[in-house]
Amino acid sequence: MKYDYIITGAGCAGLSLAFYLSKTNLGDRKVLLIEKTDKQDNDRTWCFWQSEASVFESIVHHTWDNLYFKSPSGEQLLDIAPYQYKMIRGIDFYNYILKTLRQHPNFTIEKATVTGISNENNHAKVRTQRQTFEGKYVFNSIIFKNINIQKSNYVAQHFGGWLIETTDLEFNSNEATLMDFRIPQAGETRFMYCLPMSKNTALVEATAFSNNILTEAEYGEMIKDYLNNYLNIQNYTIQHKEMGVIPMTTYNFQQHHEKHIIQIGTMGGDVKPSTGYAFIRIQENAQKIANALTKNQSPLLKTSFFEQRFTYYDNILLNVMLKDRVPTHRVFHQLFQKNKASTVLQFLNEKTNFLQELAVMNSVPIAPFVVAAFDEMLPKRT
Repeated sequence: MKYDYIITGAGCAGLSLAFYLSKTNLGDRKVLLIEKTDKQDNDRTWCFWQSEASVFESIVHHTWDNLYFKSPSGEQLLDIAPYQYKMIRGIDFYNYILKTLRQHPNFTIEKATVTGISNENNHAKVRTQRQTFEGKYVFNSIIFKNINIQKSNYVAQHFGGWLIETTDLEFNSNEATLMDFRIPQAGETRFMYCLPMSKNTALVEATAFSNNILTEAEYGEMIKDYLNNYLNIQNYTIQHKEMGVIPMTTYNFQQHHEKHIIQIGTMGGDVKPSTGYAFIRIQENAQKIANALTKNQSPLLKTSFFEQRFTYYDNILLNVMLKDRVPTHRVFHQLFQKNKASTVLQFLNEKTNFLQELAVMNSVPIAPFVVAAFDEMLPKRT
């Protein structure tokens, strides 16, 4: 069967691209979305900071105006205005976009497992266990095999979280804990999130930056210890659990693009290498792809040489983390202590100008970052 555009994988990237395509004047184009599951589980949450209303504002589950940063060096309550920290639940996102797509007769949703994608002379082919589809462009978010990352910096951000309900403590639902580094580090970078959604419910997550992925039981022990010894919560019920692994890497994903196959999401390099955040980058890139198609331009996104400076910044921070040049909590403590929180968030969103970036870089420990910067200029060895 033939389509104009095929989207493989209905995660955040695939659904976002489909959503923006449905909002364009491409209504006569046939679009196929292939996903192996029904997307009926609340399997994840996305958090992000934003200074304006989101196109998904109606499904934003909660917002916070203030964020705590805690470390052995001290505690800071960050006023993040004009930003708000927002959360969207996976199930709400899936339902909202799938409902939108079903209102467009040119969109087809196929439940199938993609077994392969190939680039042909003037189109691409997608193979499933039952049949083969052809499209002018295939936008792929599926990772088919392990990526060789030997020549790039790589840190896994892995986490386990519990949504708890308790009467031991009344949370302030307008204040969230973005990072709490006071917990035992176990020879790596570990911290806790605490995102209150009412006076007695909160999402509490144990997070680590390391390539030693923990088990569900190990995340659970970290969360229990944090609840008992840091929040003084002994009595609670667990409403929901989640786990995940996010790649933090400056690996060149663009090398996997082909003429008619465009990688999106994690495979398209949409995860911010130094933080693991992806939601806003996915939205921005999905909109750019949709806009390019409406103008009959190539959907292969390119960054200018000047824009690539943020990749270099990310590489430096990952180098500092991987080689333990300075404790990560100290880096973030000084970032938030010496800069406005909104400037740090703007920098992490890659929206700052060069003068702002110099000020941010001047606020971290200089010597280890200079060493890392020179190290990143040298060719990587396998």
